[in-house]
Amino acid sequence: MTFKLETLSIDEIVVLLDQQQLTSKDLVNYYLNQIKQYDKKYNSVAIINEYAINDAQTLDLERIKGHKRSSLHGIPILIKDNIVTATMPTTANSMALHDLVGHTDAPLVQQLKEKGVIILGKTNLSEFAYFMSYDQMPSGYGSLHGQVVHPYDPRIDPLGSSTGSAVSVAANLIHLSIGTETNGSLMAPALQCGIVAIKPSLGLVDGDLILPISKRQDVAGPMGRTLSDCVHLLTLMSKNNRDYQSFLKTKTKDLKIGFIQYENSPYSDEEINILKKAKEIYLSEGYQIKELSFILEDLENHLTLEYEFKNDLNHFLADKRISSSMKSLNQIIEFNLEDKKNRMKYGQSILTSSQQKGSLMDDNYKALIEKQEKQLSKYENLLDDVDLIISTRRTSYAPMLGLPSISIPAKPILDLTPRSLIFVSRRFDEDKLIEISYLYEQKTNYRYQHTEIQ
Repeated sequence: MTFKLETLSIDEIVVLLDQQQLTSKDLVNYYLNQIKQYDKKYNSVAIINEYAINDAQTLDLERIKGHKRSSLHGIPILIKDNIVTATMPTTANSMALHDLVGHTDAPLVQQLKEKGVIILGKTNLSEFAYFMSYDQMPSGYGSLHGQVVHPYDPRIDPLGSSTGSAVSVAANLIHLSIGTETNGSLMAPALQCGIVAIKPSLGLVDGDLILPISKRQDVAGPMGRTLSDCVHLLTLMSKNNRDYQSFLKTKTKDLKIGFIQYENSPYSDEEINILKKAKEIYLSEGYQIKELSFILEDLENHLTLEYEFKNDLNHFLADKRISSSMKSLNQIIEFNLEDKKNRMKYGQSILTSSQQKGSLMDDNYKALIEKQEKQLSKYENLLDDVDLIISTRRTSYAPMLGLPSISIPAKPILDLTPRSLIFVSRRFDEDKLIEISYLYEQKTNYRYQHTEIQ
């Protein structure tokens, strides 16, 4: 192989596949070798799909015969190990779920396979998607597969819960991965690892048979080195058959961009300079800029999530399309207590607190939701005056409202403080979000200023 695959975009790889200079089998073997050679250091990959090479050979034959199922025909990806698959266990990096298997793939996985995407394997995550313990449990840790490590510097917290999905991309082990977000689990690790992530609008991607925290907030999204790569995958993940690639080239000059200041959480000098440069980019391109001011509030999302986690996890474990020795949250808690040292190194305070909560008909839960809705409406109202909001900060408002978000690197990772711009728009306005964030990425290209991993 005369080309360095880690330097190529998905578009460039597709050209090589179409010209038969490269096969999907070559790609699978390349990524498997990368994982074997480097992932001992990062621990980002939980399990490899033993059928990946066979899948690649089948798709190579289809391509030779002139049949391409989609723009990602024959492209391997990794998916987070809380998404159910029929050929691999779905463990959420927990010893308690070591034997959980699907009798069928999650609809999202079925959809991707039908479009010719190869599921190479599954990525590690913070145990139960970082919803296990409040007691200093590090992000990226799980009792089954251990700790995921940041690819640039082990002193940097890789954050979670889609830790392995972000690290595997940043470490050049894969071009594209899928993570999930409830409250920051796509945006945070993408920011920390200097990659791109898209959190789609709630409802845009099928969330069935994904191990839940909250059906009211959970959503799967793509992670990659560039926005263009991620948008390829978003197009295939979405339920609306919309070609999001077309919005990379859109220039909608009448869009109004809001730059938000948090009155009770001032930006650092570095953040101010990042935002200043972004404003200059958009003004020079003819976009309208509006300064926004906002006071952050404690939304107490953890309290509502505890109610929803108990309810949604118990429903998930009772689903006849999966098998697991664990049938309830309470049984998982009891299982962990049998071997505290290995199964709950950092405790399980979230699990036990959630188990103590009532149903979703509980008056306390309803009161919390009502309070949150009033708080959240203040942020949502900002989008009455602008088309999207830009900040260097990830907050809980967008995921709790089900709004789409994109994270784009805002500096090369050359120190211990990664930075990204976070773009947020109205629900199902991914087109505007892609247009504006892509312009920033193309004008800065910080992803390609990183020091070499390998």
